[in-house]
Amino acid sequence: MTTNTRIPAWMWAADALMLLLVVTAAAITVFSGQLWTIGPFTISLRSPMRLVEIALVVAAITWVAQRSVPPWRRWERQVEAFGQRFPVVAAVMPIVVGTRLVVLIVGLMAVKLIGVPHSTTGRPWETIWPDDLVNLPWRWDTGWFTGIAIDGYTWDPVTTHEQSIVFFPGFPLLMRLGATLIGQSQSPVAVVWSGVIVSWITFLLACVYLYKLAREEFGDEPALGAVLLLAAYPFAVFFSTAYSESLFLFVVIAAFYHFRRRELWQAALFGLATGLSRMNGCMLSVVLAAVIVLREWSPGVPRAQSSPIAGPWRVADLVSPAALRAWIVAAMPGIGMLIYCAFIWSLTGDPFAWLKRQAAWQRDIHLFDPRLALQFTQPRYWLDAAALVFAIATLWPLTRRLGYATALFVALTTLLPFLNGGLLSIGRFTSIVFPLFLWLAITVPPTRRALVATIFGMLQALIACAFFTNRPLY
Repeated sequence: MTTNTRIPAWMWAADALMLLLVVTAAAITVFSGQLWTIGPFTISLRSPMRLVEIALVVAAITWVAQRSVPPWRRWERQVEAFGQRFPVVAAVMPIVVGTRLVVLIVGLMAVKLIGVPHSTTGRPWETIWPDDLVNLPWRWDTGWFTGIAIDGYTWDPVTTHEQSIVFFPGFPLLMRLGATLIGQSQSPVAVVWSGVIVSWITFLLACVYLYKLAREEFGDEPALGAVLLLAAYPFAVFFSTAYSESLFLFVVIAAFYHFRRRELWQAALFGLATGLSRMNGCMLSVVLAAVIVLREWSPGVPRAQSSPIAGPWRVADLVSPAALRAWIVAAMPGIGMLIYCAFIWSLTGDPFAWLKRQAAWQRDIHLFDPRLALQFTQPRYWLDAAALVFAIATLWPLTRRLGYATALFVALTTLLPFLNGGLLSIGRFTSIVFPLFLWLAITVPPTRRALVATIFGMLQALIACAFFTNRPLY
């Protein structure tokens, strides 16, 4: 039978070559070609159709070499083999790819059918390409990330001017790396779309870690539910475009996952990356410290016992050699923030200039500011307000089911920005609080989970329409 026919190793290499040729052809179509000169040799990659033709020739050769297994059957079997070898990735990938692709499709349709308002700000990044599809991810903060990736950080001592230093370097570095790999490190289009690819890949990895974390605690079915609800969440729009949310979600969950498993080297690296990815990344140090003190989220400890009253603890337990190693790892997100502070100090003379320049980004609204009440009356903030209320309402039930440390993470990630900036971007901040989706997955009955995901998805489509048509919902 053909299903038992062995696929030679060289055919796997041929299929990888075909994929590389097709991807390269697509990149040339979007970003134009490239010409390299290496000594007396010149390599030209300017014709996408020629690469597609070569890929078809390779496919034909493999078919002739093994007529019993047509290329499409071989690809199907390779997908099955991949799923058997990496079952978690295979489980979450359809959700990740499907939702991220739909968001871009909805955004493109919104641009075509609704249109983008004419610029009144004079910002240079509102259009970088005449084609709507290529220009699609070029929205709002993406321009700042791209500027950092291409030109590095700049500094203007005028306190009222918006500054690139408020954005941490993790995501722009990966954007530049992606564009450099295709020889287009100075192309805004290449850098932006590299950011999109980074977002998709890191979101996939974040979902893999979320699935593994939920499965170890609650089983396979709630694990898949947590991934589905995260991907469908209204503000998951930002996982589809060149924003840092995907990267931050990935490194936060990975650090938490390895820390609870006492895999300290991995937890330390991901914790350091967390502190270098976003300004609130240092807050993970507080959460990991709470995990140590409260002795929550330890492997093999039933959820009902994982609480501060699980048993008495002694001060000596917190200063043992094992505990000291854990404290060092818990400090890594804060150390990542301090590394960035040292760089900003060398650039501006003030290590906390990145924090002080938040006021120029409309983050000067505080709890008792009369402008805060005005935000709740403006339609552009209604979804952010709903996300904030949702996060606050779940704090106590989340504490009872998942523990104090996870509730602390939700509070620090959502309430602190609200107290120092109002409703601006609060919905986006709630998209990275992974305990919310763990709690939803174990609270919402499986029979109703599809309904919740559908409602979430409809709201995500609404936000995608607003975001990609340059409405101020970011």
